[in-house]
Amino acid sequence: AAQHGLRNATEIVIGGCSAGAIHVVAHLDAVSQLLPQSPARFTGFADSGFYMDVPMFTDLKRFVIEAQGGVGMLSPACREKHAGSEEKCLVGDVAWRYLESPLFFWQSRYDTDQRVC
Repeated sequence: AAQHGLRNATEIVIGGCSAGAIHVVAHLDAVSQLLPQSPARFTGFADSGFYMDVPMFTDLKRFVIEAQGGVGMLSPACREKHAGSEEKCLVGDVAWRYLESPLFFWQSRYDTDQRVC
């Protein structure tokens, strides 16, 4: 953090698009806790990552949880609420409810992934 000047930052924006935006929503609070001494305000910017909790995405999200061990940075409250279905914590429609950090969503109406839902 020091080598990148983050110790002096006042604002840090974590952003991502599509799959990256999914992880901004899911991991924003955990990332902000990586610099506990920082006075900076952490904010998220999720570009086209607000997916609805629909069955067509469940297996893809479950793969991240089961095959990649992707639970470590998910919200503990979300994991507890959705025990056994932790993949729901990777869905914007679910995960945003557990965020403590401010988050700005930008959702394209032309997102071809979700137009078929």
